[in-house]
Amino acid sequence: MPASLRNVYRPEIDGLRGMSILAVYFYHINLGFYEQNIFRGGFIGVDIFFVISGYIITTISLHDEKINNFNAIKFYTRRIKRILPIAFLVMFIITIYSYYFDTYSKFNLNFELAKSSFLLFANFFLYFQQIEYNSINSDYIPLLHYWSLSIEEQFYIIFPLIFLLKSLRFYFFTLIFFISLFLCITISNIDFEKSFYFSYTRIWEILLGVITAILNNNYNLTKSKKIFYYKYFLLFIIIIFIILGNQKNFYPFNIIFITTITALVLFKHKDEKTNAILSNSILIYIGKISFSLYLIHFPVLSYLRSYDFINSGTSTNSIKVGFLLLLFLIFISILSYKIIEKPFREKISLTYTIIFLSTIFALINIINSYFWAIKKSNDNFQTVNTRIIQDGAICYNRKKNFCTIDNGKNLSIILVGSSKALEFEKLIIDDKELDFNKILTTHYDCDMLVPGYLQGIYNKAKNSFILTCSEELQNNRLKEINKSNAIVIYFTDQLLEIYNQKYFTNFLNYKSDSLGKVQSIINKEKCLISTADVQIYSVKKTCIHYFNKEQQKEIISNAINQTVKTISDKHKIIIVYPIPQHGWDVPKIYTTPNFVEFIKDRIVKNRNTRHDRVNFYESSKIISEMKKNKTFYIPIDDYNNYLGNFKMILDDHKNFTEQVYPEKTLCDKKKCYSTKNGLMYYIDDDHLSEVGAKIVYKNIKKIIKEKF
Repeated sequence: MPASLRNVYRPEIDGLRGMSILAVYFYHINLGFYEQNIFRGGFIGVDIFFVISGYIITTISLHDEKINNFNAIKFYTRRIKRILPIAFLVMFIITIYSYYFDTYSKFNLNFELAKSSFLLFANFFLYFQQIEYNSINSDYIPLLHYWSLSIEEQFYIIFPLIFLLKSLRFYFFTLIFFISLFLCITISNIDFEKSFYFSYTRIWEILLGVITAILNNNYNLTKSKKIFYYKYFLLFIIIIFIILGNQKNFYPFNIIFITTITALVLFKHKDEKTNAILSNSILIYIGKISFSLYLIHFPVLSYLRSYDFINSGTSTNSIKVGFLLLLFLIFISILSYKIIEKPFREKISLTYTIIFLSTIFALINIINSYFWAIKKSNDNFQTVNTRIIQDGAICYNRKKNFCTIDNGKNLSIILVGSSKALEFEKLIIDDKELDFNKILTTHYDCDMLVPGYLQGIYNKAKNSFILTCSEELQNNRLKEINKSNAIVIYFTDQLLEIYNQKYFTNFLNYKSDSLGKVQSIINKEKCLISTADVQIYSVKKTCIHYFNKEQQKEIISNAINQTVKTISDKHKIIIVYPIPQHGWDVPKIYTTPNFVEFIKDRIVKNRNTRHDRVNFYESSKIISEMKKNKTFYIPIDDYNNYLGNFKMILDDHKNFTEQVYPEKTLCDKKKCYSTKNGLMYYIDDDHLSEVGAKIVYKNIKKIIKEKF
């Protein structure tokens, strides 16, 4: 630490940082005791960080001003050297790892998020990509936590400009504080994700720290014996909230409450004794490495979940696992702090810092350039689905205000389905021959079911049911359908995965992840007990048996029957049978020079018998032949076996629906093709590319033109 700052250093603030980062870590790892999440309010650690950040930068700036040493350039230099080296390095490591080990679609997302983080708007990127921070799937995005870093960096741009106003700065900071707080309260009732991600609904937290520091500087209150005790009481409240808090129920008033308490803890009275809890040497040291620990812990947890080394979703992790992993992360963070953070902050010049940052930026772009070179050399190479944008936001993943093309017709084409239907959005919107009204209601992991049936995850130990498919979305879908005469294009892929309780496995067992018995559909009225949380329900004891595999199949069958009947009574419906899945990342097997070697270790490590190894090497010969011919496939029997009796559920509705069978165009009598004649039909293992979607869409369009 520079000698000039030692006079303003308060070890208890590092202690508060340490407590906050531990709360965030335990929240993210979902630490449990008897399957109960111990730190469900740990998310407030980030809000505490915001207040601390505002308090510290203001305290340091006031100190620099006092000794005539404050200027905007120096402030920016200090922030750049403090934040960017380790932040850029983590992004670089994730980019390299993602390129080699993730699907190309996930690599593309990670690169775009890294790029937006470079440009300081990761928070906006996540919002406009409709990525919900608290969704189960967000746990698998390794750079998701950079949203908070972007908010701080955006604030740091404007801070010195207002600080230089001197006598007016307190009033400007206070005015912006109240405007931001008002927007936060107002927007949170309309759009929670916008309130969560946007800077103008978040900077009031940082400004609370700024205002506290200014008041602390101007009004050095006399010490009182009561102060010593009330701060312990405030810390006790923070700890209780970390254990019992809930993010959405009382947002943003819970955050207003906890950040106000944090500001009171930070406010230092004259000759005040150091807080014994926050001055604990272990907490202080964890506070010193908290920035590295924050940046490193989430990517590590993300990839450990991807490989099933730790539990994900609603399943908790044991205290033993949580603490062993914490020790490992602390060790890595200490190295990061000593090798990267401290040297750049205290020794390395701004010039060399910029060279370092520029090098990392260039290397990440070189990796991405190689990725795009592969894409350019393959005319139909595609790793992400096309996104339609309307009113400044993508259409995919909306729960309401669905994207609509109003052509003034009495008949509307309505697309309903999960991400498997996403590539069809553009085909429908761009099709000028079908000049009906067009409405898009696709949503991640959410095929349509009539209200009453809810899709979610059942936690046996807690006897709870957590929604993964919003009831609001399903209600709004049905309302949209009933507004006019409708042709509903009904995709069913997600329902098949739940029906089978597992993902598709190809003949190499390349993808064999199990959904397990927790992924479920249940009747809300009969089995779920309403709770304060709009996403979590308790399950009636009389309904526990419904979550076994056979009962789930019956429930899914009833749910589909009621859904199709409800829609078809008044509207036209085209059922799109499940699209063949392939179990491997199609763009990667097509472009990787030696795909057999690429997947060999991943497959063989899960095989223990000689028979399994022989099967692998026999299968590798098939793969080599596929590679040579640039045509990859799975046996159609594998697809039919996975489809199983689910097909019969859909077949029951043939008399009053139209049907589209993707296998009739993507498969022949023996094979279902991933690629054919150099054309890639998929963007990963189970999502069609534009080329693949066009093949299936021809049949959808033919039915609409001939039947309706």
